[in-house]
Amino acid sequence: RYLPFEYRYFDGASHAFKPRRFWLIKAVYTGTGQETLFALTEEGYAAYFGLYETSALDSTAIGNLRIKLLIERGNVDDAIAVAEQNNKQCTRKAHDIRNTRRAIQRNIHSIDFARINAMADEGTGQATQIQRESSRLHYMVLDNLQVTEDEAQEFKLRQLARHLKRLNLRQMELVGELQRLPDDYHQNSYKLFRKRNQGLLPSLHEVL
Repeated sequence: RYLPFEYRYFDGASHAFKPRRFWLIKAVYTGTGQETLFALTEEGYAAYFGLYETSALDSTAIGNLRIKLLIERGNVDDAIAVAEQNNKQCTRKAHDIRNTRRAIQRNIHSIDFARINAMADEGTGQATQIQRESSRLHYMVLDNLQVTEDEAQEFKLRQLARHLKRLNLRQMELVGELQRLPDDYHQNSYKLFRKRNQGLLPSLHEVL
């Protein structure tokens, strides 16, 4: 029964400051006697994950949650800024995948196949979930476009819709690249059995 957090924010739709109350956790009733469980609210998730240095995909998931909250408040400007940041996070993740692919081609001994599988499985699951959330956000923006009568707000919503559509395409490409990583490893796996170069020193067989 703790008191909620409260702050004032500017509501773009009404052009006025409004108070907002939120909790970080909520009680979830299980239906079994008096037993209840606690779960994080959307604000709680944002606060919890914000305490950690997250990966690119985790940051994108948090960004999608922030976009949803900002749209509900009518703050489209900040939602556009978060969408642009999400695009940068996808670019960063794609760069990491390209570096891993180069490492497989140059020196496959330095890459652990278990790590490749983990990146493919976890990354694909995360990216697919993020892509679905981004699609829901895109439809949410389109619904707001149908009810808004402010031309300036309509222009910003259309701009946000374009950013989210571009982000969906980038995330689908990211899913494909993650799924191809194990195939790249298998294509270069013959290098694992290649005799390593001993440098200037003769091999043990030659010495004997």
